Amino acid sequence: MWVPKKCRSIADAIKALKLTHQSQAELLRFVPPSGKPDIIEIIKMTNKKIGEKKRDLRKCIESYVPEPGDPLRTKFVATVIVEILHPNPGIRGPHTFEIEIAIEFSGDREIVKILNFPEIKTEEYNTSVGKCTTTVTHRGQFLRGTFDLSSGHMGMPMKLYFDQSIDWPFIDEDSEIDYIDEHLFTTREVSAESEEKILTGSPLNRQTSEMTLVSVSEFKDGYPLGGNECCITIRGRLKDLP
Repeated sequence: MWVPKKCRSIADAIKALKLTHQSQAELLRFVPPSGKPDIIEIIKMTNKKIGEKKRDLRKCIESYVPEPGDPLRTKFVATVIVEILHPNPGIRGPHTFEIEIAIEFSGDREIVKILNFPEIKTEEYNTSVGKCTTTVTHRGQFLRGTFDLSSGHMGMPMKLYFDQSIDWPFIDEDSEIDYIDEHLFTTREVSAESEEKILTGSPLNRQTSEMTLVSVSEFKDGYPLGGNECCITIRGRLKDLP
């Protein structure tokens, strides 16, 4: 979820409360019966505080107005590396593409938004039922991301659709995957859960105009990708600096 800078302290407070809730719920499994009522009360109070902070965050986001200034439209010229954590090496890749993504920074440079995401297509690979190619497109409305002008760090949500060239009768072979919320593309570090794999991003370098966005998420549906994680690295340079 996109959070403007003025609201991020509330978002951080929600994260801290969720960690408290998680630790208390874990503790509840091990304490003797006599200690459970106190922990249950802490959990109830924490849930209440989370609800209050979420309402505060929603109001803060709704009240956000970008500072005056001209937006900046530019291109992110990048290499995209897609690796699907699947046992079939043809499906797994890595698959590499060269693309240009049109993006826009708000007048205050705090909001960044993709304007178009070009279609990308894998080379043909073997599957158990024949040869296949996969076409990747963005699905739905482009969502707002965040940019920190001082540090160069960025967070960018995307929703991608993977269309398989092979059509199996009675089987939904196409897959969707969301890179939003905790799975959004980031210039920081992310890790896969199904394998010991770490992807490292890098913030915007003002000398070279380069940055790297990374993310890991799980396919929601479709055969054979559903349930597998997909690691994506987008490494490139901005044509114009924000």
